[in-house]
Amino acid sequence: MSATQSGGRWLVSTVDSARAHAVELLRTRTTRRLVRRLSRGFVGVRHDVSALTLVAAPLLAVVTEWWVVRSHGYRRIHSWAVGTWTGTDPHVLVFVGVAVLLAISVVFTVVNSGVVPATFLVMGPLFGIGFARYGLATRYGTVGIPEATASGGVLAIAFGVPIGVIGFLVGTALRKGVVHFGGRRGPDGGLWKA
Repeated sequence: MSATQSGGRWLVSTVDSARAHAVELLRTRTTRRLVRRLSRGFVGVRHDVSALTLVAAPLLAVVTEWWVVRSHGYRRIHSWAVGTWTGTDPHVLVFVGVAVLLAISVVFTVVNSGVVPATFLVMGPLFGIGFARYGLATRYGTVGIPEATASGGVLAIAFGVPIGVIGFLVGTALRKGVVHFGGRRGPDGGLWKA
């Protein structure tokens, strides 16, 4: 019983010591600066602008889905994407679409930073393209909401995440270049925070 009590006291003492050390570490200026930089890198400098992506990305998905259904249709855009990906039948519209998505991510990053919202903005239109499968007749039946949602999700993750992250990296480099070469004022009139 004595060994158990001794071990229990040692464990409580170790946990208390580790907790006190962690609290002290979190109070340092270096740690606060690191947490602030990570927050800006993940969420963005202005949290209100980043929160707008929660509205803008689904809106972009709906508009893109509507455009796909009303213009060329999912099957044609799918064949263009596959032809471009494999190199058998490349289409300019696919390259333009990727360039527009990349530009959205770059511009958002230059203005506000934040890899998560920049990527989320890119994922919205790609989800809309994948969801445009809804209602299509296939040899297995009609594509329902679960299958269309899964298609949109896979497309958004498989292509949206890499495009968004690349756009974030390019935007971060541009943002740091603007700060480095003397453009110290950001688009809202405040100082750039790279």
